Amino acid sequence: HHRCSYATVDTCTMTKESEKTGEQQHDELLDRMKAAKEQWDQDDGEAQDDTDRLLSEAMELAIQQGKGWAPGEKEEYMKKIMDDDFIPPIFASTTEEVEQSGLSDAFSSLLYDETPTQLMLNAKKKGNDAFADGKRNQVQNVQFYRDAINHYYEAFAWSRKVEPVDKRDETIDTDTQDPTFTEEELNEFKSTLCANTAMAHMQLKNWGFVREESSKALQFNPSNVKAWYRLAKAHQMLKNWEQAGDAVESGLKIDKENKELLKL
Repeated sequence: HHRCSYATVDTCTMTKESEKTGEQQHDELLDRMKAAKEQWDQDDGEAQDDTDRLLSEAMELAIQQGKGWAPGEKEEYMKKIMDDDFIPPIFASTTEEVEQSGLSDAFSSLLYDETPTQLMLNAKKKGNDAFADGKRNQVQNVQFYRDAINHYYEAFAWSRKVEPVDKRDETIDTDTQDPTFTEEELNEFKSTLCANTAMAHMQLKNWGFVREESSKALQFNPSNVKAWYRLAKAHQMLKNWEQAGDAVESGLKIDKENKELLKL
C-alpha cells in the first residue's frame, strides 16, 4: 500500500509546481521524499524484506545526493553530466532518464528470476501464440492481436538488455544455459520482432504503426523481405505511392520472385 503512496507523492501538488522556483521545487521534493521514506519504514517495521530494505536505502541515497548544493551548483552539475550515459536517480524526470540512471535495471533484476534472454524468448512466444489465436478466433481476434503487439514490444525491450557474444564459440551460455546471440544474430532477432509487430498492426489496419515498425525492422536487417512487403503495404494504404514503389523495388532486389511483393 505504501508503494502506491510513494509513487503518487507528487501528484497532489503538480498544478502549483510550475509557479515555484527550481530551488523551491527541489527542496520540497526532498522534504516529501524524506517524509515518504519515514512512513515507508514505519509501515514495514520489522517485517521489511530485502526489496523493502533496498528501496528504503535507495530513497535515503537519493535524499542525501540532493542535499548540500550551493545556489546554481545543481544546474552547473547537470550541464556536466547530461552528455554522459549516467544520470543520478535524484535528477531523473522521465522514463528514459530513469533507465539511464541504472535504477530501472536494478529493480528489474529484483522483480524477475529469469534472464533477459529467457524473458525475450518467452515474450516472443507469447506474441506468436496470441497472433495465432487471433487468426483462429474471429470473434475476439482484435484483442488477441493487441495482446500479440504488447508481447512483441516486451520481447523487444528485453532484447535490448541481451549481451551479444563476440564470436560463435558456444551456442549455449554455460552459466545460464541460455542460447547465445552474436550481434548480427541479435539484430536479426530484433528485426523479426519488429516485423512481427508490424504484422499484428496490419490485422488492426494501424497503417502508421505498420510503417514505423517495418522501418525499424529494416534498420536492424535490411534483408528482411517481409518487412519490405509490410512497409510497401503500409505506404500503399497511406497513399504514399512513391515510397510504396521504392519499398517494392528494394524487396524485389532481395527476392525477385516474392509473390506478395509482385502482387503490389
